[in-house]
Amino acid sequence: MEVREYSKKCYQFGMMIGKSRAMRRVFHQLATVSRTTTTVLIKGPVGSGKKTAAREIHLHSPRKHNPLFQINCTSLSHQNIEQSLNQQLELYYPEKVSTKISTLKPQIEATLLLLNVDELTLNAQAGLLRITENPMLHNVGQSRKVNIHLRIIATTSKDLRSLVEERKFREDLFYSLNIFPVELPPLSARKEDIPILFVYFLRQFYGKNLPDVNPEVFNRLKEYVWPGNVRELRNLAERLALACKNKLISMDCLPEEIRAIHKSYRQETQTGLDSPTLEESVAQLEIHLIRQALMKAEGNKARAAKLLKLPPSTLKSKMKKYGL
Repeated sequence: MEVREYSKKCYQFGMMIGKSRAMRRVFHQLATVSRTTTTVLIKGPVGSGKKTAAREIHLHSPRKHNPLFQINCTSLSHQNIEQSLNQQLELYYPEKVSTKISTLKPQIEATLLLLNVDELTLNAQAGLLRITENPMLHNVGQSRKVNIHLRIIATTSKDLRSLVEERKFREDLFYSLNIFPVELPPLSARKEDIPILFVYFLRQFYGKNLPDVNPEVFNRLKEYVWPGNVRELRNLAERLALACKNKLISMDCLPEEIRAIHKSYRQETQTGLDSPTLEESVAQLEIHLIRQALMKAEGNKARAAKLLKLPPSTLKSKMKKYGL
């Protein structure tokens, strides 16, 4: 198939594309809920496109011309979530915040995107619960007021029900957020979408100089496990656009960790004369696990080392060894 034909044989919701049954269901859910102001909880593994899905809900909603406030709960530390939101409101509405309440419009409608809501401390969860129970905010800054109604969209890569059972997440907050759940599948569960997504990203980075792709490359991409999901595939396309200037993307253009894998790590390694040596197999597995940990830790090496139960110095040494 001509490489340019791949992008024509798919379904699309804004910047999200695919043809798998799983993604067609997701697109239907997103289209349905975007027409409302209902609270949405988007679940999915790291790199699966949760933030993109949330933005598309906003861009297809009646509030698409209104502000989208974003808070990454991972970086909140001990800061109160209400304080973080108020800081953004002060920046976005400086004139309105500095005027008397009588001159304000009766209501401003906006969307609040909460990334990684599972990372909130219990104290911060209490603050978020107050917002979900009364999305009409008034106090902004020290003595000014703004009347604003928030539509909440939250994302998580963890099972919040399990966190509730472990008493790490408030049950009342879970039910406040889980009004309309949307679950994004891992890329490994939608393999038929991989060629389409790959060409879509290649087009973004190569522009008009889109190269052809060897069919063997598509097969190998579908065999790879993709611990970083769609984000990792996009990063690969960007890397190729910088490093591979050929008119054909061949196997030689792919990074070693993808070229070396004939099957997913979940499958048995084939035996025979062409099998990799023990040293090569260990190296491939280490590369895979390090990449997976870095994706889960969103690039934070200290957190990745903790996930791998390695000293940070050991992780740094291995990353240097494998060129990661």
